[in-house]
Amino acid sequence: MIAKDWIRTKSNQEKNIMIQRAQTARIIIICSYCIMGIQCIFVAVLPIFGRTMRLTPNITDPGKPMLLQSHYIYDITERPQYELTLISQAIYVVIGMMAYTGIDNFLGLLIFHICGQLDILKNRLECLDKYINYYKVLKCCIAKHIRLLRFVM
Repeated sequence: MIAKDWIRTKSNQEKNIMIQRAQTARIIIICSYCIMGIQCIFVAVLPIFGRTMRLTPNITDPGKPMLLQSHYIYDITERPQYELTLISQAIYVVIGMMAYTGIDNFLGLLIFHICGQLDILKNRLECLDKYINYYKVLKCCIAKHIRLLRFVM
């Protein structure tokens, strides 16, 4: 639906509304990925240097800080197992953050796109009396509104 809306012929005003909404969504997405990157530094990089953001250790801590507290089926206090476990946990934390943030960003992009389409629809309805073929334009507005409602639900 988003690609079809961008391909359709539109006036300069409609194009500017769509670009403005897309830029707003882009700024929010960039900010969320920056926040995610900072969080990755605090969660995944600091424990490599012996620092951790956790406040309370529990009985599962082996003595060295790990990213995720858990019961391990092997001894992670030995040299290669500790580093491999820490690296694998860091990779999974980054993948989890990207998946979680990606879904939120996609839904935010959809919301901004639909808001832009509703603004375009509002502008068409406000200028409805200026069109010669009043009923045809009104019919297109109703069809577009129904299409947006179906997309939301």
